[in-house]
Amino acid sequence: MEKATEDYDDHFLNIALAYGGRAEIIDAAREIALNVKENKLKVEEIDEATFERFLYTSHMPKQDPDLIIRTSGEERLSGFLL
Repeated sequence: MEKATEDYDDHFLNIALAYGGRAEIIDAAREIALNVKENKLKVEEIDEATFERFLYTSHMPKQDPDLIIRTSGEERLSGFLL
């Protein structure tokens, strides 16, 4: 499957297991703080776009999901992609 779709870049499938949006926010904040500490980033430069660069999906061409499927049947996000 991977070989057959290696050049396919129209759509992406992300599977999130044991994922928590809060953990992603904390990880991004830590990376931003480290960049500020190392003088790679100024506090004044931190905005929403800067924050997005440090999220788990920053490497993807389209970061916002088109569809979220929750297999438990619940109709809530439970902190997913906060």
